[in-house]
Amino acid sequence: MNNIIFVGIDLEEYEDEQQIFDTINSLGVKFTTAELLKNYFFNKDNYEMYETFWKKIFENDEETRDYWEREITTGRIKRTILDLFLFAYLQIKINEKSANVKTENKLDFNRVEHLFQSYKLFIKEYCNNNQNIILMELKDYAVIFKNNFNPIIEDEELTAKAGIERINALIFGLENTTLIPYVLYILKEVDDVTQRDNLFEHIEAFIIRRMIVGTTNKNYNQ
Repeated sequence: MNNIIFVGIDLEEYEDEQQIFDTINSLGVKFTTAELLKNYFFNKDNYEMYETFWKKIFENDEETRDYWEREITTGRIKRTILDLFLFAYLQIKINEKSANVKTENKLDFNRVEHLFQSYKLFIKEYCNNNQNIILMELKDYAVIFKNNFNPIIEDEELTAKAGIERINALIFGLENTTLIPYVLYILKEVDDVTQRDNLFEHIEAFIIRRMIVGTTNKNYNQ
């Protein structure tokens, strides 16, 4: 406690606290994508929206926070489950035909290190700057994600039947997190469980066959 330093910043009415926050971050204070997005989406004037679309989903209790804040190794870096989810959701959105996202923007949106900037640009250019469109859908996807993705699958016995449990083993046990956006899309859009499991079985067969013949996981995102 003796080593904590607090900084107080007094703002005038005309000053933008969000811009101040972003500026501080750009000068070396490292915030997570989730922290930056939370600041971008919410302020003191829409606290009820924060309660509904963020706090109850990502910060409701200790168990919920532990789930979203768990770190997973992806390639050479560690990322939180929440960052993996935020990236996956954005990939789903930019590939919707109705969004009509430009190819050059898609390439930028695929860069994990620019995830916060990608969200801001996507909302500005493809959502008419309407954050609520994203927030409402983000909530639905987050509930599905938490109910289906299990980062500690390695501690559990693998089932014999193809399905989301075995897909979890591929994603977290064998570090194939690139599969998350497509799997999340299936979970959201395919209601028929049999059809869904059939799709998961095809994915599993594809990944395992490539492992057997010694190929890499390069370009799985394509």
